[in-house]
Amino acid sequence: ATGLNTNFKLDAAGETVYLENASGTLIDRVQYPALDNGQSYGRYPDGSTQLAISGVVTKGLTNGDSQAPAITAHTRTPLIPGLNQTAAISITLATTTGIASVKMYYRFNGGSYTSVAMTASGTTYSATIPAFTTTGKVEYYMEATGTNGKVAYEPATAPAKTKEYLLNTDALPQLVINEFMAFNSTCCPDNSSGTAEYDDWIEIYNKGTVAVNIAGMYLSDDKNDPFKHQIPSNAPTATTIQPGGYLLLWADNSSSQGPLHLNFGLSNLGEDVGLFYVDGRTIDVYTFGSQTENSSFGRVTNGASTWKIFTTPTPGQSN
Repeated sequence: ATGLNTNFKLDAAGETVYLENASGTLIDRVQYPALDNGQSYGRYPDGSTQLAISGVVTKGLTNGDSQAPAITAHTRTPLIPGLNQTAAISITLATTTGIASVKMYYRFNGGSYTSVAMTASGTTYSATIPAFTTTGKVEYYMEATGTNGKVAYEPATAPAKTKEYLLNTDALPQLVINEFMAFNSTCCPDNSSGTAEYDDWIEIYNKGTVAVNIAGMYLSDDKNDPFKHQIPSNAPTATTIQPGGYLLLWADNSSSQGPLHLNFGLSNLGEDVGLFYVDGRTIDVYTFGSQTENSSFGRVTNGASTWKIFTTPTPGQSN
């Protein structure tokens, strides 16, 4: 079914959907919870009063008598495993009713997948990925099968897309967050779209003696979520920082504008700003407080440990 188009989108965090007739009379209303990628909220069976999250979407088709299992949360501990370190994987199901089995599949460096039955504790299911002694990539996904035969995955499109982490022993590059602006209304325009936009920005300084391409590395405004935005690998000229050089990135929540545009903005009330290596290890992170409009915050001198307010910001230039 192709469906019809509306002039609004639904919020994945949950909200209320209303159906009214042409006269504005309410026909139906559904308040739905937070939904993850690949999940829907529906009536089981069709038209009933029983509403539930399903891990399998049936757009334009019958919902059937019962929903597929729904995986509502996933955690990995530690978030960034190292060599010779196990990784504890947990998922949460919306309900354990009608669950036949829950499994995790993992592989190392593109080998064959190993299946592990996950252990239940309430609605939480857990399993452990063993330690590895060499560098490489660990991929894994979870599978929940219902007694009705319906199967849901985390990630939703697994095994085509998986969760993963890198085991890496590279020395971290000598990069620092040198200056940033989180309250920009008239200073330092971003002209990438063809129109002056006064966006937040982050400046990275290379205090080392070799050029560094930050492609594959991450920036985030939450030190507990280091994988928030990955720098693309298709523009090495734009993403390489020469020794003693600077790179300006726009925190404008508009990553479609190019490789130096991030998928988040900075809060002028204060938060984190961090640069993380390809495996998630911290290169540099700074937690800041409330910011002054059209002033930046940066290191007193390039790469120094002391920070101050710059009433005359210096994006892409020496502090």
